Amino acid sequence: LDQIMQEDYFEKTDYFDLEGLLIPIRWTDFKQHTSFFIPCVKCTRLRNQIIDKAEKANVVIEHKEVVEKGVKGIRVWRLV
Repeated sequence: LDQIMQEDYFEKTDYFDLEGLLIPIRWTDFKQHTSFFIPCVKCTRLRNQIIDKAEKANVVIEHKEVVEKGVKGIRVWRLV
């Protein structure tokens, strides 16, 4: 049952709540060795959401708070 629940979670579109702005993520479309960047000013809450939702989807990620082209945010890489 736990495996089925994890697979269902992996298949669905999930959302990160960035201070009221919902940012969609579909884990099945997030392929290995790719990344995404989400701009943020206060990144702690967003970082915690990303970690929690990736773990529930059984997706292994690496993340880092970065500044890209003068914009602060979080870069997330999918490892497995």
